[in-house]
Amino acid sequence: MQYRHRGNGPIQYRLVAEKYIPILAPDEVVVLFCGWNDLIMADRPVLPYLPVLTHMKDVGVVFNVTPYNVARTPEQAYAHYRQKFSLMERTDAVARFCRQTCVSTRFYYAFCPTEDDPSVRPIDSFVMYRNLKRIKEVSDSAGARFTILFIPTPDMADMDSLAYAGAYAWAFRDLWSAVKLCPRGMIRHSDCSTSLDYHFNDSGQMKFAEYMRRVLATQ
Repeated sequence: MQYRHRGNGPIQYRLVAEKYIPILAPDEVVVLFCGWNDLIMADRPVLPYLPVLTHMKDVGVVFNVTPYNVARTPEQAYAHYRQKFSLMERTDAVARFCRQTCVSTRFYYAFCPTEDDPSVRPIDSFVMYRNLKRIKEVSDSAGARFTILFIPTPDMADMDSLAYAGAYAWAFRDLWSAVKLCPRGMIRHSDCSTSLDYHFNDSGQMKFAEYMRRVLATQ
């Protein structure tokens, strides 16, 4: 029996696991972990019918791509955008000149980088780790085998297991032994929908599904 859930990250995954693993009593519990956007650093409440990244306003849907630990409302997201990307909060002559176009704004940030506020950029992955660890605990209690299948991006195509460990083992900590990595070079840009959106297209979905089948068959 399998239960598939489309969630936003390890916090939702943990809530689903706590509710359904005791009911379904599965043999396997598999977490599909995206290497580029499941590595969450900030905790947040999860409320029914309240979207994580979108807000309904009188002008329609406002989509917030600003990290939750930086902006919890559309107003905070807009203020963060103005300060970090639009140069509208800067008064020096170079900033006033550069902010007239997108190209010159990018030029400004390339040659005049600004310091991030360390108070809103957590330094480790404790929130992610804590939620994944809880899923493993629930799985162990149900007698289910726990596995994390790591979904890479095409930019990771040439990484070997040693490179992966150097980049991610610090975040998974003692759960790293449960992480299964795709074969080197398996996922390419042609397997994703666009060069900027690393969600799989049909080719990528088929490749990853076959890889997942092989992993489960050998366990």
